[in-house]
Amino acid sequence: MTLALDPGGPDSGGEGGVCPVPVVRVDALRGVARLARQLGGDHDALLAKVWLDADVLASRHAAIPYHSFARLLEHGASDLGCPDFGMRLAAGPDGLKGLGPMEVAMRNSATLRDAFTYFTEHMRAYSNVAELAMTQDAATGTTTLRFHAHLPGTVPSVQATEYMLLLIQRSLAELSDGAVRARQIYMAHAPVAAPSAYEAHFGAPVRFGAEADMLLVDRAALDREIAGRDLLLYELATSFITVHYPPSRVDLSARVGAVIEHLIQQGSCSHNDVATALGMHPRALQRRLKLEGKSFEGVRDLVRRDMALRYLSESDMPLTHVARLLGYSDSSVLTRSCYRWFEASPRQIRLAKGRVAG
Repeated sequence: MTLALDPGGPDSGGEGGVCPVPVVRVDALRGVARLARQLGGDHDALLAKVWLDADVLASRHAAIPYHSFARLLEHGASDLGCPDFGMRLAAGPDGLKGLGPMEVAMRNSATLRDAFTYFTEHMRAYSNVAELAMTQDAATGTTTLRFHAHLPGTVPSVQATEYMLLLIQRSLAELSDGAVRARQIYMAHAPVAAPSAYEAHFGAPVRFGAEADMLLVDRAALDREIAGRDLLLYELATSFITVHYPPSRVDLSARVGAVIEHLIQQGSCSHNDVATALGMHPRALQRRLKLEGKSFEGVRDLVRRDMALRYLSESDMPLTHVARLLGYSDSSVLTRSCYRWFEASPRQIRLAKGRVAG
């Protein structure tokens, strides 16, 4: 089964829109047949388990359901006894080709910063539910690359997340001829492979149980020029992406949401704070959000709702800690918000997900 990658438009989701089918480019599965054979498995059997056609790997410019991609990686890990299956797929010789035309655009950008800025702004050419946000911290001289896939809580995502984080780390290294890597990796989940596997794959410390999935890079390192760039190839790749995957009309609100999630955990997430982080005047930010039928307060509330559902569904952290991560003064505010969003208490949400902590 393959799908056309949703190009956006009036029914591409958001307030009042129809939620698109979560998909990812079929290129993400490049190398899966080779990896399965190396591990003594059968990639056709893995594909069949997630209801994908056996010839899907030969498709071009097609997309597959994101949940099928994520579950296939989970089956690869469990069925083939390979807990680092997702990372091995990203580390393979076809790893970066999993980005499709995005790889060509990035390889032929002027600098690492240009490459990753383009990646963050055109992520939907890879997947319509994946998001990569890049934020700067002038005080520490670092840049954070934060990955998130907007998926229902029932979709397994650990292997897919590790795959993408390593793909980003490999992109940094390959585009810089090995000179640049993230200096710290953060993962929200608990480790599923041996510590030595993470060290070998990332070549940097990996911290688990973090607030988000992200990589920390030295800010100045992103100014490194990419050697051997071909301007014609860049123009061909970016023109292809522009025609086939036009920017969504809600791009600004998505960017605002990513910045809000980053700032809210630091305890400072006002309208002015977000506008400053985006390099915009506060009035201009509000005006442009209004054109999209949104407001700053509404976007912040949606971010808090999604964060609350993720933390309550996927972690056992105390409710006081969840409240603090959402920028609330105490857990009673979290409880009131959960009743407003879900008509249920935080504990009821956890019980519904088979959790009893809190």
